[in-house]
Amino acid sequence: MVQLHYFGNNALLERDKTAFLCSHRAPTDIFPALKRWIGTLRPDEDCVVCGCLSGFERWVIQQCVERQIALVIVLAERLPDTIEEIALKLQGIRFSDMMGAGKLLFASVNDDNGENAASQRNAELRNRWMLNISKTIVIGYAQAGGRLETQIIGVRNVKRLLPAEEPDLSAEESFKRGWAIYHYLCDNVLNMPSHEIRAKLLAFLQLKLSAPSPLHSALLFFVTKEHQHIGTEFNFPAFFEMWGPQNLREEDWERRKSKRDTYYDAIAEKALHLLEMAPEEFRKTELTRRLAAEALKRYPRNSHYRELANPSA
Repeated sequence: MVQLHYFGNNALLERDKTAFLCSHRAPTDIFPALKRWIGTLRPDEDCVVCGCLSGFERWVIQQCVERQIALVIVLAERLPDTIEEIALKLQGIRFSDMMGAGKLLFASVNDDNGENAASQRNAELRNRWMLNISKTIVIGYAQAGGRLETQIIGVRNVKRLLPAEEPDLSAEESFKRGWAIYHYLCDNVLNMPSHEIRAKLLAFLQLKLSAPSPLHSALLFFVTKEHQHIGTEFNFPAFFEMWGPQNLREEDWERRKSKRDTYYDAIAEKALHLLEMAPEEFRKTELTRRLAAEALKRYPRNSHYRELANPSA
């Protein structure tokens, strides 16, 4: 369970905010772009939401303090008990004037373990919270294929201070990105809004992947397992059509045996069930019929598949 703790002026959460995020490994030529962006901020109007793990984030905090830009500083670990401890953690930055002027809020976003050190999971929870509460997102630099790059897929109002590294991806790079999206979805599905899940699924579908592959199977298994978390507006037939029924492998038709000697439906069968149960406005009858015909080849005694494959019979 996610825990939120605050210290400072909670009223800053009601203001329009700009989140700043940056990969730990960023090129040094980011600093001119950072300085230009900091120079556009207005002390009486702007409010910046920033983490405090990387050197780039701490530099942004220092600049905002010097210019008296309102700050929400977000930790990915347990919130220290006193402002002195926080100041020590942030290399002795003096926050007294900011706190006195009501321009400072410390927030801690982590899981219920209350960890004293920032973990990757807590850092991602922190980033998601920052993205959700901010009107504008400024990305100092997002490493291609990295966790931050994966996290901001589909997020609106993103401004990059350095251009994204988006050359034509090789087949190997496309698979790496696809696996990164898949693992990110698996790790975070319970804490993600449905629109973010759908955005990441769309980003996956836009990759140029050779087929069929275990990666295709893994993503289809994820969707069939977690479809209830993707939202009632999720159009599974359209997703499956874009995913590509031709990407089904023979392994996707294999049923798994349980400890009780019963069998779980195969991945392809689960996809067929979702096609069949889709709301009327999403249904693709011919696609359902074709997949049922394929299912009937593997399970010829299944009368329900026979009815779906030959509805007029």
